[in-house]
Amino acid sequence: MGTTLIRMTRQELASLDDTALCQKCVQPAALAMRGRGSDVREEVYGSLTPGQRAVFMFWVLYAHGRGWTQMCAELPHLVGEDSFWLELKLAAKHLNLDELLAQTEAFEKHLRAARAANRPLQGKEQDDALLAKTLARDIHTVAKYIRANSGQFVELKD
Repeated sequence: MGTTLIRMTRQELASLDDTALCQKCVQPAALAMRGRGSDVREEVYGSLTPGQRAVFMFWVLYAHGRGWTQMCAELPHLVGEDSFWLELKLAAKHLNLDELLAQTEAFEKHLRAARAANRPLQGKEQDDALLAKTLARDIHTVAKYIRANSGQFVELKD
């Protein structure tokens, strides 16, 4: 599977709101992965450019609730994987989302400690609220990245 570019006009690229642009850019990969086994998900993810991977991982976090606990509830098959946390951190670094990176590292540490102690994840409501604020702000940064690097995401048609 090769890298999939979205076809749109320059006007669409400029006029789509930030959330819609991000969603549109990750949609082909998300659809190719949905309901598929880990081997297919890894193949699709591996075919993405570094920028596409970064936006995809940001979108996974953005789209699955507005907090860490909801993401963990919705994606239990992913949050137990070291590679998932590594990819989230790489995405934050790639997109220069320093606050998101710090929050990811802190939550990952908390999650690991809870699992090591064999206790449920608790007491992170303030972290969920902080993440929601960060994601609401960072969606604009991610869309700006897409527009500045449109060749990684979009095949322009005029």
